[in-house]
Amino acid sequence: MVSLISTRSIFPRRRDRSSPTQRRSSYRRITRSRIRFTRIPAGVRQVGWHTLPERVLTVRLDGSVEYETSDGEVRYVPAGGFVLVEDTHGKGHLSRHSQEAQSVLWITLLSGLDDTLRVEPRL
Repeated sequence: MVSLISTRSIFPRRRDRSSPTQRRSSYRRITRSRIRFTRIPAGVRQVGWHTLPERVLTVRLDGSVEYETSDGEVRYVPAGGFVLVEDTHGKGHLSRHSQEAQSVLWITLLSGLDDTLRVEPRL
């Protein structure tokens, strides 16, 4: 099957000029999430049942989508809206896209991110 959806990273690779301490503290955050920009061409209407390999926060920059989960819940996400897609196993979800082309920002949340973001209270 040929994919009609194009994806590219929005961050160019650059040489890191920070100190070793700065690199260690920021490296953990960068490796725990990934950001992609996706362009879905006009006419892609429905994507059948599928799961995602990792949890993804999707942000609709334009166009819209309707997600239907295996338990029957339907969620409409308009341009400017976002949804956390967490169905990494099981039947997954259906995606029904609007007729026009769409731009989507995908923020992949890898396992362990919740622990990294947890803030411990200071005593």
